[in-house]
Amino acid sequence: MSSTIRPKVIALALGAALVASLVGCSSPASDSPTPSADGAAAKWGSCMRDAGISIEDPSDAELASGGLRIPEGIDEDAFQRASAGCGGPKGASTAQKDTWTKQTQGYIACMAEAGITGFDESQAAQGTISWEGIDQETPAFKAADPACKKKHLSDWGGL
Repeated sequence: MSSTIRPKVIALALGAALVASLVGCSSPASDSPTPSADGAAAKWGSCMRDAGISIEDPSDAELASGGLRIPEGIDEDAFQRASAGCGGPKGASTAQKDTWTKQTQGYIACMAEAGITGFDESQAAQGTISWEGIDQETPAFKAADPACKKKHLSDWGGL
């Protein structure tokens, strides 16, 4: 009987020793934040301007998502070449961005028909939607939102 217990005890002891040794190898906790992409968009914007593209710095989130719009009057090919040279995203095509804009505007119009207003039209014109300031707990919102999403944002994946 002791021969069957001993391997289990040894295995448990070895497992505990392994865990203890791995804990000893781990890095100590740090109060400093993990390095992030903060400032990447500003660097990208500066590089784009150096390349002759007149553009304002996007947010880091916009840069990371690739959802940047090419400013009016800027050649799309020149923008894409400069962006690639600056380490930025290739981004969505103008046609895709136009599709997103139509979809977001359709969603907002659908919601307005149901009496839900207050969406940021300037964001919709860029193909994005912000629900900031919209009371999403009202019965009218809860009834209209799924139907409007299904009709206008069905390919947005899980919104």
